[in-house]
Amino acid sequence: MIHSWASLNNLAFRSNGFIT
Repeated sequence: MIHSWASLNNLAFRSNGFIT
C-alpha cells in the first residue's frame, strides 16, 4: 500500500516539476 502511494506521489511530484 505504502509502496504504491509513494510511487504515485513520486510521479505527481515529477509531473509538477515538469509542468512548472
